[in-house]
Amino acid sequence: MTLLRPRLVMVHGWGFEPGFWQGLRNALPELECGAVDLGYYGPPCGPAFPPDRPLIAVGHSMGVLWLLKTRPFPWHGLISINGFPRFAEEEDFKPAVPLRVIERMIRRLAADPAGVVEEFRHRCGATGPLPDGPVPEALLQGLSWLRDWDARQDENGPNAEPILALSGGQDPILPEGMDEHCFDGFPDVRRARLEQGGHLLPVTDPDWCAARIRAFLAEIARRP
Repeated sequence: MTLLRPRLVMVHGWGFEPGFWQGLRNALPELECGAVDLGYYGPPCGPAFPPDRPLIAVGHSMGVLWLLKTRPFPWHGLISINGFPRFAEEEDFKPAVPLRVIERMIRRLAADPAGVVEEFRHRCGATGPLPDGPVPEALLQGLSWLRDWDARQDENGPNAEPILALSGGQDPILPEGMDEHCFDGFPDVRRARLEQGGHLLPVTDPDWCAARIRAFLAEIARRP
């Protein structure tokens, strides 16, 4: 595989926005990065890259699920940070997040969207004020994806591209042990866990993430 100066396309998780990635982008100054906006605080949009270089998909939390489920562009590798191909617990997918947790957030969202998002972000470990203008419809759609979507079986064919899965050992959102099994069945996965890390690794530990991303890109660039 020839992976000459790949571009990274970053997708944030539920309740966040493209600015979430600034720390990781600063830690990877040699790489060109663009970010998708899922529209939780304004119109959704994404970068428009010319097809002259390979793309690497980078997702945080629900952003990984969105990438795997929608496959919005072809990529040469996927980097999952605190991510998953499914969020809600199923009989064949445990440990995971109980369905009642998501349904409770859906019920509360109609009455107090800002409060629900602010509480979630605080639980994740985010600091600072909530962005202006949360969009209830987009937030509700995102919660429905977290409740319903399962990207373990790709309708468009197998996910054969290499995956780097980064996780935190002190993640307050994902149950203990979820990171160890959630990519089972994917053919080409390597995992790295920061034992003291939480759910916002690109924000709290950007240099740790950047070092592993560089190693991953170097690995897949060496492949024939």
